[in-house]
Amino acid sequence: MTRQERIQFAVRFARMNLSLNRPGDWLNLRDDLKRFLALDQPVGGSDTCFLKFHIFEKEITSAAESKLQKIQEDVMFMLLCFSKVPVDGEPVYMSFSIHSVLGVTRKKDDAGKLYSSGHVSAPLGDSVLLLLFHLCLSSPYSGVEICPECRNLFYRKGKMKFCGRTCTNRAMTKAKRTRDAKKLSRSRPKLSKHVSRKGRK
Repeated sequence: MTRQERIQFAVRFARMNLSLNRPGDWLNLRDDLKRFLALDQPVGGSDTCFLKFHIFEKEITSAAESKLQKIQEDVMFMLLCFSKVPVDGEPVYMSFSIHSVLGVTRKKDDAGKLYSSGHVSAPLGDSVLLLLFHLCLSSPYSGVEICPECRNLFYRKGKMKFCGRTCTNRAMTKAKRTRDAKKLSRSRPKLSKHVSRKGRK
């Protein structure tokens, strides 16, 4: 998974209706979380900074549904916070209790370029949040926004303004109706305010 694909997965995960999940859906979700964390493999937020997550695979494959639901709530909260960060404005704070052991290594490649690696040993939920925070911070623009039409989270690509075709069409229809209503109001003839006075008898 690339950085973009990981954030896109986090947005999809946050929007899932887990109450409708069947047994196979829970298995797929656990597999997706394994790919998201890339256990013991470097996950890059930038070209020179990586994280490695050291978690027992069994902790993911046997994660209870209630734990996955709690992780989903925290992921949703973090993404909503990132979607509200203003440019040149006040900071947006997120409150999480994260328990982890962190380590750092630095290496140079053959060309002398320096690389930093962060080593994270933490429970599943904390690992997901740490990686998501790292990914969203490693680019000036996280890509996470709220659709102005349906108010759902989405990952913005390029010049997208809405989360998908349905909301785009709905917004265009509303805009057209507004324009048509303005044209109609301008084209209506104005009634003259002529008042006739009756003479007194």
